[in-house]
Amino acid sequence: MAEPKKRSAVLACLLTALGGGVGFLYLGKWRWALALTIALPLVLAIGAWTKLMFVPLGFGVVALALIVIWLTSVVLATRIARHQEAAPLQRYQRWYVYLGFYLAFSLLFNILLENRGRLLGYETFRVPSRSMMETLLPGDYFVSNSWEFNSRVPKRGEVVVFLFPKDTSLKYVQRVIGLPGDTIQVQGADVRVNGITLEEPYVKAENRRGLSIGNGEFKVPAGEFFVLGDNRDNSNDSRFWGTVPAANLYGSVEYLWMSYGAEGLRLERVGKWVR
Repeated sequence: MAEPKKRSAVLACLLTALGGGVGFLYLGKWRWALALTIALPLVLAIGAWTKLMFVPLGFGVVALALIVIWLTSVVLATRIARHQEAAPLQRYQRWYVYLGFYLAFSLLFNILLENRGRLLGYETFRVPSRSMMETLLPGDYFVSNSWEFNSRVPKRGEVVVFLFPKDTSLKYVQRVIGLPGDTIQVQGADVRVNGITLEEPYVKAENRRGLSIGNGEFKVPAGEFFVLGDNRDNSNDSRFWGTVPAANLYGSVEYLWMSYGAEGLRLERVGKWVR
């Protein structure tokens, strides 16, 4: 008969903190390990499918729920280890089982996160460039609804995420200016749609001084969209590489969940809707 062994509270705490329920497996609680492994991705899925993720408060609730589950599991595993009597180890209470369990959880969770746009309907992005200033600043983090355009087309003036037509491995974020069939005229600081000057309160005067070389007239083909950056004098957009096919539309832009720049955390931008 196997010799009874006492489980270490420190090790149980550390293994549980790593995630994936390994700490509970170490304690001989395989059902608890499985429950924790399922709980974390399930919270993400429920938050996305119920559209909680698409409002700032809901995003905070989902993030808080994940933190609470994680912290509770760490505390619980530590308490169990402290009060648990020495007992013979189960067959699965081996280091190589813990390692395999953790690697499997990490792989599956990473696959879920990397494909959350397709599987869960949401994704988060960081703005790397100045092309959408002042609407989006470098260091802004925003939430995108990646299922939004499965049932509708974007409106004129809407900020969207799309797959760059010249390289679909890249995702861009810009504003829809021209709809299918529109004629767009760009002349200096002015943009005309079907002969009518477009009112653009989202473009700051200092970003539309007409310095761009992208002047001209553009006809938007059927099933495609003409997009521009709000930083009109410093944006690589449809004026230079053409229109965006409807199939390349990836998702809407909802709100900023975080913003961090050279000056530090920009709290005044957190929770701001992108319009």
